[in-house]
Amino acid sequence: MVEIASYREYPAGVPHDLVLVFKGFPFGHGTRTYDRLLADVPHSRMYLADYGLDLRPYFKAVERFDHLFFCFLNSFSRILDVDWLAKLHRWMTQEGVGLVGATGSYESFSSGRAERSNMLAGVGLMERLHWRLGHMLSGSGPRAMVQHAAGWMVEALGLKDPRQNFPSFPNFHIRTNAFMAPRKMLLQIRSGPMWFKFSAYALESGQNGLTRQVMRHGLKRQLLQNALCLHIKHGMNLQDPPEMT
Repeated sequence: MVEIASYREYPAGVPHDLVLVFKGFPFGHGTRTYDRLLADVPHSRMYLADYGLDLRPYFKAVERFDHLFFCFLNSFSRILDVDWLAKLHRWMTQEGVGLVGATGSYESFSSGRAERSNMLAGVGLMERLHWRLGHMLSGSGPRAMVQHAAGWMVEALGLKDPRQNFPSFPNFHIRTNAFMAPRKMLLQIRSGPMWFKFSAYALESGQNGLTRQVMRHGLKRQLLQNALCLHIKHGMNLQDPPEMT
């Protein structure tokens, strides 16, 4: 859920309906703290089971509500500028644009895996185990640790090879931590199950990720370069992203 204080402080610049998706609050229980924060904020709510990471709730909201456009912000979003929604919406309504994002990335899991493998190949067994253990424990909680451990096991067993699922660097894509798209477009996106973090990464930046699916429909993706209005954890403000073919 976007930081409510920043939502209050900076006008969106365009009429809209605020929809908050509560994931992991069975039957709406456990929201008392949020109820107080939102007492004077007009909004709708949607409650979902606590699985599927942040991308599954996005697509569930698209199915439930019939707005023409959807702008999604994750729990770490903090608005920093006025007219933040109007800026996204202005580009979204340009001819041929199917996806607009506040941040983008060149990251490639396939290239990253190759670099990591080369790095680990040059160290001993104990050093490799120490690195793997440190990676697993770097999560923000038990669930993140389990996700890291499961990802390592799946990769080690050869069940998932990033080289088959992710384009090599530079792999430009719109990040899914703050983006806008038409409902008509989002309903055509094939998202698949979201049980593991790997699936979320694949939908964001994979061969069949959100950006590439939009472009296969003959539409453009647009990164707001000089009007970046959201500060997202791990986000990047890229200049002059390359055209994709």
